[in-house]
Amino acid sequence: MGGSTTYAGAQLLSLGSVNPLAASTVATFCQWINFDGIINNQYWIGRSYDTSFAIGIDGNNSIELQVTGTGGHFIRASSDRVSTFLTAGKWHHICWTWDYNAGTPLFALYSDGISKTQAYRAYTDVVSAMDTGTGTLGIGDTPLGAAFDF
Repeated sequence: MGGSTTYAGAQLLSLGSVNPLAASTVATFCQWINFDGIINNQYWIGRSYDTSFAIGIDGNNSIELQVTGTGGHFIRASSDRVSTFLTAGKWHHICWTWDYNAGTPLFALYSDGISKTQAYRAYTDVVSAMDTGTGTLGIGDTPLGAAFDF
């Protein structure tokens, strides 16, 4: 399972067609990133935007969590732009938590252990359980094509 692909010196780690959080109603997504200063439409971990889950930077330069599943699709994003709390060339610990909590979803975003405010951007509904489908789960990718991988 899995492998890695290099695009123009950038590495994409593929974990294969898996969905480790299928049907989950709670999740914690944490990772260390060495912020490269590249912003707009990149994801750090996920199957791609709009499928199951993805964490990355949206077109508004906010750290974003997207989850698709039972009941619809939601986006939760940092209210502040990433440049206000991430420094290019330095390692940062990013953590999102999500708990459906029987109809009242609870979210939290942490950057280097500090709680960050979030904005709710609804698409269809609040997801009560994650998508059970599978697809290539990648780390270090963007939805913009191989030329934009990092």
